[in-house]
Amino acid sequence: MSKELTEEVKQEEKEIVNVANEVKKEENIEQQENSNNEKNTEIKGEKQEIRQEETQEITSHKGKKIIYSIATILVVLFLIISAFILFAVINSKSNKIIKGVLINNIDVSNLTKNQAVEKINNNIEKDEFKNIKLKYEDYELELVPEQIELEYNIAEAVNEAYKIGRDSNLLFNNINILKTMIIKDNIEMPVTINEEKYNEVVNNIQSNITGAVEESSYIIEGENLIITRGKRGLKVNSDELKNQIINTQHKISKTEMEEIHIPVIESDPKEIDIEKIYNEIYTEAKDAYYVEEPFEVFPHVLGVDFNISIEEAKHIISEKQDQYTIPLKITTPTVTTDQLGTKAFPNLLGRYTTYYSSSSSNRKYNIARAAGSINGKTVMPGEVFSYNKAIGNPSQANGYRLATGFAGGKHVDSYGGGVCQVSSTLYNAVLYANLDIISRSNHSLPVGYVPPSRDATVYYGAVDFKFKNTRNYPIKIVTYASGSALTIEIYGRKEENEYEVVIESWAISSIAPTIKYIENPNLPQGTENVISKGANGYKSVAYKTLKQNGVVISKTLLSSDIYGAEVREIEIGTQSSYQVPVVIENEQESVPIQMQETVPTVSIEESGQENSGESNTGENNNENEDSPETVIEI
Repeated sequence: MSKELTEEVKQEEKEIVNVANEVKKEENIEQQENSNNEKNTEIKGEKQEIRQEETQEITSHKGKKIIYSIATILVVLFLIISAFILFAVINSKSNKIIKGVLINNIDVSNLTKNQAVEKINNNIEKDEFKNIKLKYEDYELELVPEQIELEYNIAEAVNEAYKIGRDSNLLFNNINILKTMIIKDNIEMPVTINEEKYNEVVNNIQSNITGAVEESSYIIEGENLIITRGKRGLKVNSDELKNQIINTQHKISKTEMEEIHIPVIESDPKEIDIEKIYNEIYTEAKDAYYVEEPFEVFPHVLGVDFNISIEEAKHIISEKQDQYTIPLKITTPTVTTDQLGTKAFPNLLGRYTTYYSSSSSNRKYNIARAAGSINGKTVMPGEVFSYNKAIGNPSQANGYRLATGFAGGKHVDSYGGGVCQVSSTLYNAVLYANLDIISRSNHSLPVGYVPPSRDATVYYGAVDFKFKNTRNYPIKIVTYASGSALTIEIYGRKEENEYEVVIESWAISSIAPTIKYIENPNLPQGTENVISKGANGYKSVAYKTLKQNGVVISKTLLSSDIYGAEVREIEIGTQSSYQVPVVIENEQESVPIQMQETVPTVSIEESGQENSGESNTGENNNENEDSPETVIEI
């Protein structure tokens, strides 16, 4: 038992030793592993240190490269910027256009503005702008560039050229300079026109095209304001036409005239603005007066006002009518211009007399009436006098009588016969006063009361006689109608530089009368009857000569006129001699009744001359007015 215990104890001790050895072995292994870990950690640390050193070395190398690169870039940029700045400074200090700039293909490089303007003026052709044909349907107008003062705006083009390389920042300026040097920049010169004169052309076109819009208008007749409502129609597209004219000049052919179709648009007339009209016509009456130092005449002014309220006038035009009448209140001042006396109009400037002793009483009455209408009229410096406006419509309603005139080459009766003798007499007096003629037309056939080319026909609403007072002081018209002679005088104040006026006129060729045969079935066949003898026409000219101290200063053609011949009318009998017996009821005898052959009236014209339709010759002293349908001389 004790032996067995000993064996067991030994066995247990042995196992304990083995366990201790195992534990120790494990401790050794663990210790070794810890030692290895420490070594690995050291190795790792060393490797990490090596890597850090290598990274630092690489980073340091790269940093140096970057610094070197950045430095190089900065140096290059500095040089470029310096060059740009230097280039810009040099350019900004220069007063010349940069290289490579052209204006209308004219090289203006390295020139100052003044030099560029001079070069362009020297190189532009004088006839650079060509005439343009403006056309709308049957209406045509040849537009001359000078009419609208069409011209190049050289100054604007040169300024634009000068701005190249100067009108932006340094970078873009230099880029533009370099680009222009290589590619070149051609500037197209702008074209300008005179707006006021262009609008005059447009208004002229507007008044001539078919179907044009009619704007509302008004006139003062006596003590009434007559307003005419406008009508819808065509209106010239002014802006579009202007652009076409300008664009056409840029591409115009040097040999052929360009044609532009006038652009038009449908347009309504402007609404009648009664308040605007009122403000335009309203005037307070003012007395006439004059001052002597310096001499100046201030004419009277008639007072004009509505004789109804504005609201009543608005009510009148609110109704859809073609024409409206607004009653006016006209106030005459205490002192009128014609009452100023001889001190205001001290000198006789021009005088002319015509005669009408053999005229009918009605014609004499009409002459006296028209002469009285212009007697005492004053015309201020720069003012245009209208004969038609002064005498008004020479109608029956205005107190004129029937007097002999001519229409279609024969005598007719018309109201106002004789007023053209007054306008013709006034025309000659105005010529001798050395005033400018604005509008004057000759009769289409000769008249007997003035020499050739010394007449002035009128027709109310169509043909007018107008002149302008081009003197420095007002003039006054004075008329005397004695029943056999008409004298018209122009009074005013003589100026320092006065002329002797000589008027000459003569016929340069004769026009034979046209013969017109009219068949008359009531005259025996072969019979002729002279209805109108006719008279020769002619071509004539008139000249005005100005003299000082007997020396001719100037000689001016006043007019070159054509007066047609008066038609010679002859009836030709076409009555047939063949008779047919006819039995009359309750009568035993046959009564012969003549058969009349109806033949259309024919006109046989001889001599090949044109018949213009009216005439006045000899002592009849008749004149005609030109009407839109039939021209009537009165």
